[in-house]
Amino acid sequence: MRTLVLICLTNFEDFSPHYELRNIILFNKILMDRESKTKLKLAMLSAETVGQLAAIIIDYTHEEMMLVFYELEWEQQAIIKDIWKSI
Repeated sequence: MRTLVLICLTNFEDFSPHYELRNIILFNKILMDRESKTKLKLAMLSAETVGQLAAIIIDYTHEEMMLVFYELEWEQQAIIKDIWKSI
């Protein structure tokens, strides 16, 4: 999955970092299946500590995590933000 994204991005001649990130997220929307999104969402919502959230990074990219985070309800986002603030 990630290899395909990188190949697609290297074919663009002119892109800014913001354009590149937007396209990574766009390709992840296309390539990340519903089952993977659901599994990641459940892992993020079941985390109670920063360590548990950080452990998710082993199995998912930052872009995948952000994609799922922005699909959460704002109340769910607030819970995750509060966990990160507890560092």
